[in-house]
Amino acid sequence: MKKGEKDMKDFIITPKNYEKTGIDINQKAVIIPSSFKCKRTQYRVRSIGARCFKEKNIESVILPNSVTRIALQAFSDCHELRSITLSENIDEIGESAFYNCFNLKSVKFSNKLPAISKNTLAGCDKITQIRVPENVDYIYYGAFSFCKNLEHVYFPNVMEKISTNIIYQCDKIEEINLPQKVNTLYKAVSYCHNLRKITIPDEIDKLVKDFIDGLYTCDNLKEIVWNKKIYDLDGFIVAVKDYFKYEDKFLWVKGGK
Repeated sequence: MKKGEKDMKDFIITPKNYEKTGIDINQKAVIIPSSFKCKRTQYRVRSIGARCFKEKNIESVILPNSVTRIALQAFSDCHELRSITLSENIDEIGESAFYNCFNLKSVKFSNKLPAISKNTLAGCDKITQIRVPENVDYIYYGAFSFCKNLEHVYFPNVMEKISTNIIYQCDKIEEINLPQKVNTLYKAVSYCHNLRKITIPDEIDKLVKDFIDGLYTCDNLKEIVWNKKIYDLDGFIVAVKDYFKYEDKFLWVKGGK
């Protein structure tokens, strides 16, 4: 910590106090200061509060490395937002932080991020690829749903858990390689109408009914790679039923196949 920083007070920017930092919300480009002085007190900006910039007409945002947290819906429905530079020290991003930012083209997450929250990038139409940081061990519901131009999601292989509908109605994506250490699959992928190929972790420990149900909604799916073998959907179901011999491990197959 630099000299003088220990005397600073941590500050959370909210819709009611951002003017104290010198931010002009009417500007298209917003640069968040790392620190500021107000009434003889020196503050360090640590967090972007809930709904802080929700529905604002901003086009770009730069966050300083002092920021470690973005709260829920902080930038949701910012339809003009095109770029955001995140702090390298962010270790928490709240639900729907960038929800429906139609024009946001990319987000580079911090390597300190342990999880990606519910609906974080849902509805971000212009995003074409997402790289999940190495330290992320869980992705929550709908994180990348309704990303109409999403073509690639790069998962770290160390990830062990993913929730339902993380890739939902993403019609440009053609291939998905699920992280190899995931041990249980729910309805992670569904209604991706151009999906041609999906690779499933070899040592998968459990499949629930919703996973197969999700694959059925991807009506152009041609290849399922599992245990180093390639199946069509019907062939995959046969293999799954043979692999999971006990009812508590494989709960359902559509149509009773």
